[in-house]
Amino acid sequence: MARPHRLHSQEIERIPENLYRDPVDFILADHYRQRTVCDILESLQRPSSDGHAALAAEVLRYLEHELPHHVRDEEAGLFPRLKRRCPTGEDIRTILGILSEEHDKDAHLLPSLIDELRTIVRTGQPEQADRFARLVTVFVESLRRHLAWEDATVLRLARQWLTQDDLSEFGHEMAERRGAAYPD
Repeated sequence: MARPHRLHSQEIERIPENLYRDPVDFILADHYRQRTVCDILESLQRPSSDGHAALAAEVLRYLEHELPHHVRDEEAGLFPRLKRRCPTGEDIRTILGILSEEHDKDAHLLPSLIDELRTIVRTGQPEQADRFARLVTVFVESLRRHLAWEDATVLRLARQWLTQDDLSEFGHEMAERRGAAYPD
């Protein structure tokens, strides 16, 4: 007998601030959180009267306040450093271009998804269940594909080619972007 899927007790964990010292690990930890967001979004498509508002609020908080920092970390911090450091044979410019395009596509999709999540927070149900299901499907498929590329390729190259100075500067930028102190 299969265990019931219990996302009602799942929450999107905070990332320890000491990971600013290793920004690649910070991004990897945030990718784990994004997978949790995908799981919760999929669970919100199923009819339920229990816990949907709280789960939607958790995802909404992440999408509105934390995802923009993550995208900025990559676009302003990680991607430019990789372009400078990686040898041309790695074809990193093409990969990063594709990932930047995906960031843009997701940014256009997010306002509609956020509107539906706000409705779920207020009422426990999306305003238009079919529309919400389509938005979730497109967003989740895109995000999971994006995370797979980044984890398998981009973060591997970052570990290989970024210098300790690059990582330190990057970690300081990430902490500053979030209004956090860089750990000593």
